[in-house]
Amino acid sequence: MKFISIELENIFAYRSQARVEFAQEDEEKNVFLIWGRNGMGKTSFLNAVKLLFTGTESGQARQVGFPPQILPPQRYVLGDTGNWYGVINRQALKRARADGSSVTARVTAVCESGGRRFKADRSWTTDDGLTFREQLVVIDGEHRLTNDEAEERLESILPKDYVGFFFFDGEEVKAISERVDRQPVDFDRLLRISFVSELSGELETIAKERERKNLNSTLLDKIGAAESTLARAMRSKQAAEHVLTEIDEHLSVDVPELRRLQARRENLSSGASESQRAELEARKKEIEGSLEEARDKVAEDVPFFAPPLANFQLLQQAMQSIEQRLSSVGAPEAIVVRKVTEALPFWLEELASDDLSNDSRARLSSGLAEKVEELVRNPTPEGLFGGLELARAERLRRMMVRLIESGPDRQALQLARLNEVTRLKFDLSQVSDALLRIEVGSQANLDEFRRVTATIVELESRIAEVYERKGHQQTRLEDASQEIARSRKTLDQLGASQAQATKNSEEARAIRKIAKTLNDLREAMRVETREQIQERINQRLLELIYEHPLIARVELDDNYVMHFIDGVGDRIGRSSLSSGLRQLAATALLWAMKDVAGHDVPVIIDTPLGRIDRENQINLLANYYPKISHQVIILPTNSELEGGKLARLRPYIAREFTIRNDRGDMGGIEVGGLVVEEQW
Repeated sequence: MKFISIELENIFAYRSQARVEFAQEDEEKNVFLIWGRNGMGKTSFLNAVKLLFTGTESGQARQVGFPPQILPPQRYVLGDTGNWYGVINRQALKRARADGSSVTARVTAVCESGGRRFKADRSWTTDDGLTFREQLVVIDGEHRLTNDEAEERLESILPKDYVGFFFFDGEEVKAISERVDRQPVDFDRLLRISFVSELSGELETIAKERERKNLNSTLLDKIGAAESTLARAMRSKQAAEHVLTEIDEHLSVDVPELRRLQARRENLSSGASESQRAELEARKKEIEGSLEEARDKVAEDVPFFAPPLANFQLLQQAMQSIEQRLSSVGAPEAIVVRKVTEALPFWLEELASDDLSNDSRARLSSGLAEKVEELVRNPTPEGLFGGLELARAERLRRMMVRLIESGPDRQALQLARLNEVTRLKFDLSQVSDALLRIEVGSQANLDEFRRVTATIVELESRIAEVYERKGHQQTRLEDASQEIARSRKTLDQLGASQAQATKNSEEARAIRKIAKTLNDLREAMRVETREQIQERINQRLLELIYEHPLIARVELDDNYVMHFIDGVGDRIGRSSLSSGLRQLAATALLWAMKDVAGHDVPVIIDTPLGRIDRENQINLLANYYPKISHQVIILPTNSELEGGKLARLRPYIAREFTIRNDRGDMGGIEVGGLVVEEQW
């Protein structure tokens, strides 16, 4: 397949129509350059072509921003209030809303595949700015296909799963090879072996249907429940495996770094004499004991004496309140008055019954009661201790007197103890420094020794946490594996619980044998294909990387994730490699997969050189871009392909175009390259 032309209209950064003709007079000149400054529309061109083949139905196609976010179709196409402008050009959409008219964004490509020419047009139209409709039309010879037929025809030319492998951003390409959550089937489709898995799955479905045709409903319910449990366990196992892969990746970096730091700390040690070390260690131990004892003494008095000793003024105010309470009348005095008043009439009758009449005794009793009340008519003070009983107030007063009298002495004692703690801590730091000095030597080495030791402590703590996480995930993995084994055993028992010696059961067993054979074939094809890709990766990496003393080879795991191996066979953590080097490695992976799969598809690359250094950029220009495909469309900035680098690619360039976009959303494409570089 190759592009004859691509036309954009009202899509992303392009207003009105922008057209690129890929005329190729010389087969040796297979590179097309579409120049553009940052923010002018290079990524818009790439995304528009990708949407032509994928549409917006897939959530992956609607992923935007960082961290990645999948937008709903309406927000993705019509925009997201400043966070995302939308598929439809915002100037065109603004004009349509103002006019009350409809607007259509479209991307159209004329392509040639298998000697036949076809035209694909995908469009998004909104009449009200709130809703949209998407349409795909494919003109194949005399046939005009729409809807599902058009999707099927486009899928047969370039499957949606392939798009990201052939149309990509150079700086983001490394993510393709670094995803640890990828399933092997992602690459199976690209490598044209997924049909085996799909056929095996279909046969397994047929076998289940035949096998269960005669089963009763109760047994079917039990089988369904067991299958649900099995599916959950398999998902849990898969998730644990993914997390363990990430953990091992971190450990592959942190553990060697810890060993390196430990070796560095050992090298910094000058080797002090045993007698010096023993003397200082004994002194350090003695000071640590004294320090612990001094801290205990300080802590003993803190709970009881610290609050009052911290504020003598407050303590004295409390003492005054208690003194006022003791000098005032309270409940006990009131009780005495009440009892005397009640007893007076009886006392008078007893002592002067013959001398006084009843009325006189009553008047005398009342008068005496008033006199007694006047003696104790001293109101109870208000405040914190106003209602406190006199006996308790007296006990509290005696305790406060002791506190006030001993306060200054206790303050001085605590201060002395705190000073002793400070002194012992200083002595301990001095002894520790002395130990380090005789161990390390110079001050410069001492400073580095401390830094290395601090880093080791931090790294050991982090590694311990990672190993703890690893233990949890290993337990989760083991539990899930056991659950899978139990569920499968249950399914086998349920399947055998009802006699299956019928024709359907025999057919199911035969179908399963075929499915197993296909699964074995698929695994054999995967292994063989993966080995071929691994061999090609290492070949291509040698062509792409100018020089690198660390990486000896690259290995692929079962999920096609790359692992870098050094000269002694140890794995190198990806985080230890530069972003540019990881980009080169991912480029080698895509190149190798294209070699093995043999897909005849154009390649479109935005930001082709990214963070790659100059020497490796030259390798890419000489060895990669002219060879990666029969048609290569590159979207560079002027800084990526200036001067000598452009000259390296010049023999392979068929045509050049330049994106002009004065406002950022009014893009257009002109024929011609950077004729006058000063304009940039």
